[in-house]
Amino acid sequence: MTHLPLVPADQDSILARLNDPVEGDKAPFPDLWDQLCAQHGYDVAVKPWNNATTYSDYLNSEEVDA
Repeated sequence: MTHLPLVPADQDSILARLNDPVEGDKAPFPDLWDQLCAQHGYDVAVKPWNNATTYSDYLNSEEVDA
């Protein structure tokens, strides 16, 4: 059976994959969040996920563009 590669549970790795159409946050199941939780557990995945998504939202916000 095919296994998905291990996704590092750190902010930079998550940011690098976040918008990827194959494994990002809008990808079909298992998306990046599902992989992180399955491979590392919720308690390990939640903090770098929140940091990465918050930073991504900030970079994409209108405040940065202005």
